[in-house]
Amino acid sequence: MPCSSSASALVVVIAAVMTASLDATGRAEGCTWFTEPGPFGTAPLNAMWDLDVRSMVDAFAVGQVAGVGPVLLDWDGAVWSGIMSPSTDGLPGPFPASGSNLQWRGVAALANGEVWAMGSGSSPWPSIVVGWPIVGRWTGSGWADVQQIDLGLQPEHPFTPIGGILEGGASSPDGDAWAFGTANAGNGGPGIANVLTVHYDAGDWNVVPFPIGFTRVNVPGDILAFGSDDAWLVGYGDSTSPFYPIIAHWDGSEWSSVETPIAGLAQHMPAAIAATGPEDIWIGGELPSGALFMHFDGDTWTLFPSPIATTARIRAMAALAPDNVWAWSNTGGAFHFDGVTWSAATIPAPDGAITRSYTQMAPIPGANAMWAVGAYSTAAGANALLQRLECGVFGDLDGDGVVGGGDLGILLANWSGAGAGDLDGSG
Repeated sequence: MPCSSSASALVVVIAAVMTASLDATGRAEGCTWFTEPGPFGTAPLNAMWDLDVRSMVDAFAVGQVAGVGPVLLDWDGAVWSGIMSPSTDGLPGPFPASGSNLQWRGVAALANGEVWAMGSGSSPWPSIVVGWPIVGRWTGSGWADVQQIDLGLQPEHPFTPIGGILEGGASSPDGDAWAFGTANAGNGGPGIANVLTVHYDAGDWNVVPFPIGFTRVNVPGDILAFGSDDAWLVGYGDSTSPFYPIIAHWDGSEWSSVETPIAGLAQHMPAAIAATGPEDIWIGGELPSGALFMHFDGDTWTLFPSPIATTARIRAMAALAPDNVWAWSNTGGAFHFDGVTWSAATIPAPDGAITRSYTQMAPIPGANAMWAVGAYSTAAGANALLQRLECGVFGDLDGDGVVGGGDLGILLANWSGAGAGDLDGSG
């Protein structure tokens, strides 16, 4: 039986909605930035350091607030709420605990509902010990499994515990997590300050050797995990001067150095990593005269031209889609990749902002959207910087940022009477 023109149109529109649902990123139809207030107002210090996102209504950030201390923030889709940190007084471990010196610098929000904060406490030991790494799990109603990460003892006299700090983290879709930071010499690394990686798998945190680096200082920048056998870490280090890149991959058994177009090049300093998947990875950082943007398609690394000619270090990145990637440099500002080239972009500043700095960006899974966190200053003091970008998606009729059954329901509900299916009123 031949279809009416109205029915044929319905088939076309339903096909469009279903096609869009197969591509979670959809087609951007304009983007809007929203600045959300933090729960602690203005303070002499009020900064967010890291971020992890599970959905449009479920995100977490960690930071430091003067007069409050280290905090975990929880986004429920409407407001950010603050969670006070646990006491670490008397916490078992190689270092004497000192709760007042606790800092959260990383967070991993696992798909199973677990939320881990990671950071360090200041060390009461000699200055050769940088601190003591610590993690804690937020259950939704309280803290549990707060623990020091034991890095072992120095192999030489005076055989003191190896110190370290955790500076960031990441979760993977299969339920494990990573924390990264810096450790003193003696942890198996080549330098006097080495990259520290700690892996959470099957309910336990375990230190994973990271033998890659240089003989003096090694600085981790960012970590990204796709699964228990697929993770990336970027950073830089030096033996004397200048700095050289560190790019490493975890295959499930060990970290190994990865050959890229910037391998062995002085002052090429990776500091951020973002991806839509294992075959669409971006690394951002600093060049001697510009910003570093390098892409991996699953087979080949490609170095992209810098959109500026002055030195700028990319500190945060987020990939929403292959043609919608954002990055930030404190000296160069915002940048955007449209699928072809990187160019300067604009992120609206909060009202009254004098200065601002983004420390982490993260896409919102299942939506053409992202969060960016950091700090900004006004004449009154410092504020947590909590900004969300929402981009329109073709077929997203209910405006939730994704295309799915709810959109199809709206479409069918409007398909009746005169002008059936004419959702835009064009006739």
